[in-house]
Amino acid sequence: MISQFSSDKVDAESPVAQAARDVRLEDDVRVRLNTRSHRVRKDFAISPNCNQEFAIMMKFTRTLPVFFAAVVLLASASSSQAAKSVEPTCCAPVPPKPCCYEPCFRYKTHRLFVKKACPCACGPPTEAILQVTDPRCNCYVDVPVCLPSCCEGIPCITSRCGLFKRGIVEYEWCCGFKIKMVFKDCGKIDVHYYGL
Repeated sequence: MISQFSSDKVDAESPVAQAARDVRLEDDVRVRLNTRSHRVRKDFAISPNCNQEFAIMMKFTRTLPVFFAAVVLLASASSSQAAKSVEPTCCAPVPPKPCCYEPCFRYKTHRLFVKKACPCACGPPTEAILQVTDPRCNCYVDVPVCLPSCCEGIPCITSRCGLFKRGIVEYEWCCGFKIKMVFKDCGKIDVHYYGL
Protein backbone atom coordinates (compact mmCIF):
# COMPACT_ATOMS: atom_id res chain seq x y z
CA MET A 1 0.00 0.00 0.00
CA ILE A 2 2.80 2.25 0.69
CA SER A 3 3.99 1.84 -2.81
CA GLN A 4 0.54 2.68 -4.11
CA PHE A 5 0.36 5.78 -1.93
CA SER A 6 3.73 6.96 -3.10
CA SER A 7 2.72 6.56 -6.76
CA ASP A 8 -0.37 8.64 -6.11
CA LYS A 9 1.88 11.30 -4.64
CA VAL A 10 4.03 11.33 -7.77
CA ASP A 11 1.00 11.67 -10.07
CA ALA A 12 -0.55 14.47 -8.13
CA GLU A 13 1.75 17.49 -8.31
CA SER A 14 1.94 19.98 -5.62
CA PRO A 15 0.77 23.50 -6.39
CA VAL A 16 4.35 24.77 -6.11
CA ALA A 17 5.58 22.32 -8.72
CA GLN A 18 2.68 23.21 -10.98
CA ALA A 19 3.44 26.93 -10.68
CA ALA A 20 7.10 26.29 -11.45
CA ARG A 21 6.14 24.30 -14.53
CA ASP A 22 3.81 27.11 -15.71
CA VAL A 23 6.61 29.65 -15.29
CA ARG A 24 8.93 27.46 -17.34
CA LEU A 25 6.30 27.19 -20.09
CA GLU A 26 5.79 30.95 -20.13
CA ASP A 27 9.54 31.51 -20.33
CA ASP A 28 9.78 29.01 -23.15
CA VAL A 29 6.98 30.77 -25.08
CA ARG A 30 8.64 34.15 -24.49
CA VAL A 31 11.96 32.85 -25.78
CA ARG A 32 10.30 31.42 -28.87
CA LEU A 33 8.49 34.71 -29.59
CA ASN A 34 11.68 36.71 -29.11
CA THR A 35 13.60 34.50 -31.50
CA ARG A 36 10.82 34.77 -34.10
CA SER A 37 10.68 38.57 -33.83
CA HIS A 38 14.48 38.64 -33.99
CA ARG A 39 14.37 36.62 -37.19
CA VAL A 40 11.75 38.97 -38.63
CA ARG A 41 13.80 42.02 -37.67
CA LYS A 42 16.87 40.41 -39.15
CA ASP A 43 15.06 39.69 -42.43
CA PHE A 44 13.86 43.28 -42.79
CA ALA A 45 16.93 44.94 -41.36
CA ILE A 46 18.85 47.48 -43.42
CA SER A 47 21.63 45.67 -45.11
CA PRO A 48 25.05 47.17 -45.86
CA ASN A 49 24.03 47.33 -49.55
CA CYS A 50 21.03 49.52 -48.77
CA ASN A 51 22.59 52.65 -50.28
CA GLN A 52 23.27 50.82 -53.53
CA GLU A 53 19.76 49.40 -53.61
CA PHE A 54 18.32 52.85 -52.88
CA ALA A 55 20.40 54.38 -55.68
CA ILE A 56 19.23 51.73 -58.12
CA MET A 57 15.61 52.29 -57.10
CA MET A 58 15.94 56.08 -57.49
CA LYS A 59 17.50 55.67 -60.93
CA PHE A 60 14.63 53.38 -61.92
CA THR A 61 11.97 55.82 -60.67
CA ARG A 62 13.64 58.68 -62.52
CA THR A 63 14.01 56.88 -65.83
CA LEU A 64 10.56 55.31 -65.85
CA PRO A 65 8.66 58.57 -66.68
CA VAL A 66 11.17 59.36 -69.44
CA PHE A 67 10.62 55.91 -70.90
CA PHE A 68 6.83 56.34 -70.86
CA ALA A 69 7.13 59.80 -72.45
CA ALA A 70 9.24 58.33 -75.26
CA VAL A 71 6.69 55.58 -75.83
CA VAL A 72 3.85 58.13 -75.98
CA LEU A 73 5.76 60.29 -78.47
CA LEU A 74 6.51 57.33 -80.70
CA ALA A 75 2.89 56.21 -80.57
CA SER A 76 1.61 59.69 -81.46
CA ALA A 77 4.13 59.98 -84.31
CA SER A 78 3.03 56.66 -85.76
CA SER A 79 -0.65 57.61 -85.46
CA SER A 80 -0.04 60.95 -87.21
CA GLN A 81 1.91 59.13 -89.93
CA ALA A 82 -1.04 56.77 -90.33
CA ALA A 83 -3.39 59.74 -90.53
CA LYS A 84 -1.28 61.24 -93.34
CA SER A 85 -1.40 58.03 -95.33
CA VAL A 86 -5.22 57.91 -95.31
CA GLU A 87 -6.82 58.48 -98.68
CA PRO A 88 -7.64 62.15 -99.30
CA THR A 89 -11.17 61.34 -100.50
CA CYS A 90 -12.37 60.69 -96.96
CA CYS A 91 -11.06 64.04 -95.72
CA ALA A 92 -11.85 66.31 -98.65
CA PRO A 93 -11.75 70.01 -97.73
CA VAL A 94 -15.05 71.79 -97.47
CA PRO A 95 -15.47 74.26 -100.35
CA PRO A 96 -15.73 77.88 -99.21
CA LYS A 97 -19.10 79.63 -99.14
CA PRO A 98 -19.79 83.29 -99.83
CA CYS A 99 -19.09 85.55 -96.86
CA CYS A 100 -22.13 86.83 -95.00
CA TYR A 101 -20.74 90.36 -94.52
CA GLU A 102 -20.72 93.24 -97.00
CA PRO A 103 -17.05 94.02 -97.77
CA CYS A 104 -15.67 97.55 -97.62
CA PHE A 105 -12.52 97.89 -99.80
CA ARG A 106 -9.62 100.31 -99.33
CA TYR A 107 -6.92 100.34 -102.01
CA LYS A 108 -3.26 101.27 -101.45
CA THR A 109 -0.49 101.41 -104.07
CA HIS A 110 3.07 100.95 -102.79
CA ARG A 111 5.57 102.51 -105.22
CA LEU A 112 8.48 103.37 -102.96
CA PHE A 113 11.31 100.76 -102.94
CA VAL A 114 9.27 98.43 -105.17
CA LYS A 115 10.44 97.29 -108.60
CA LYS A 116 7.89 98.07 -111.27
CA ALA A 117 6.36 94.89 -112.70
CA CYS A 118 5.99 96.13 -116.28
CA PRO A 119 8.60 98.82 -116.94
CA CYS A 120 7.53 99.29 -120.55
CA ALA A 121 3.91 100.14 -119.66
CA CYS A 122 2.76 98.40 -122.81
CA GLY A 123 -0.94 98.97 -122.26
CA PRO A 124 -3.62 100.10 -119.87
CA PRO A 125 -4.31 97.94 -116.79
CA THR A 126 -7.07 95.39 -117.03
CA GLU A 127 -9.84 95.07 -114.51
CA ALA A 128 -10.46 91.66 -112.95
CA ILE A 129 -12.42 90.16 -110.09
CA LEU A 130 -10.54 87.79 -107.80
CA GLN A 131 -12.49 85.35 -105.68
CA VAL A 132 -10.42 85.51 -102.47
CA THR A 133 -10.97 83.12 -99.57
CA ASP A 134 -10.82 84.68 -96.10
CA PRO A 135 -8.45 82.41 -94.11
CA ARG A 136 -10.18 83.23 -90.82
CA CYS A 137 -13.58 81.77 -91.64
CA ASN A 138 -13.19 79.84 -94.96
CA CYS A 139 -15.60 82.05 -96.90
CA TYR A 140 -14.87 83.90 -100.15
CA VAL A 141 -15.23 87.52 -101.23
CA ASP A 142 -15.19 88.88 -104.79
CA VAL A 143 -12.46 91.54 -104.87
CA PRO A 144 -12.30 93.90 -107.89
CA VAL A 145 -8.66 94.65 -108.82
CA CYS A 146 -6.63 96.25 -111.60
CA LEU A 147 -3.85 94.13 -113.14
CA PRO A 148 -1.05 95.28 -115.45
CA SER A 149 -1.62 94.10 -119.00
CA CYS A 150 1.69 92.19 -119.03
CA CYS A 151 0.68 89.96 -116.07
CA GLU A 152 -0.56 86.69 -117.47
CA GLY A 153 -0.87 83.19 -116.15
CA ILE A 154 -1.85 81.78 -112.79
CA PRO A 155 -0.55 83.63 -109.74
CA CYS A 156 1.10 82.04 -106.70
CA ILE A 157 -1.38 82.27 -103.79
CA THR A 158 -0.42 82.26 -100.10
CA SER A 159 -2.76 82.82 -97.16
CA ARG A 160 -2.29 83.01 -93.42
CA CYS A 161 -3.83 84.42 -90.25
CA GLY A 162 -1.98 87.48 -88.98
CA LEU A 163 -1.94 89.55 -85.82
CA PHE A 164 -5.07 91.08 -84.31
CA LYS A 165 -7.40 88.53 -85.96
CA ARG A 166 -6.46 89.57 -89.49
CA GLY A 167 -6.51 87.27 -92.49
CA ILE A 168 -3.78 87.90 -95.08
CA VAL A 169 -3.90 86.59 -98.67
CA GLU A 170 -1.17 87.34 -101.24
CA TYR A 171 -1.33 86.87 -105.02
CA GLU A 172 2.01 87.08 -106.87
CA TRP A 173 2.50 86.79 -110.61
CA CYS A 174 5.72 85.72 -112.34
CA CYS A 175 6.16 89.23 -113.79
CA GLY A 176 6.77 90.58 -110.25
CA PHE A 177 3.36 92.16 -109.62
CA LYS A 178 1.88 91.38 -106.22
CA ILE A 179 -1.48 92.02 -104.54
CA LYS A 180 -1.95 91.60 -100.81
CA MET A 181 -5.44 91.52 -99.29
CA VAL A 182 -5.78 92.08 -95.54
CA PHE A 183 -9.12 91.04 -94.03
CA LYS A 184 -9.99 93.03 -90.91
CA ASP A 185 -12.96 93.11 -88.55
CA CYS A 186 -16.39 94.39 -89.63
CA GLY A 187 -15.88 93.48 -93.30
CA LYS A 188 -13.00 95.91 -93.96
CA ILE A 189 -10.55 94.68 -96.60
CA ASP A 190 -7.32 96.51 -97.46
CA VAL A 191 -6.00 95.79 -100.97
CA HIS A 192 -2.26 96.55 -101.38
CA TYR A 193 -0.65 96.80 -104.85
CA TYR A 194 3.10 96.18 -105.20
CA GLY A 195 4.85 96.84 -108.54
CA LEU A 196 2.14 98.78 -110.38
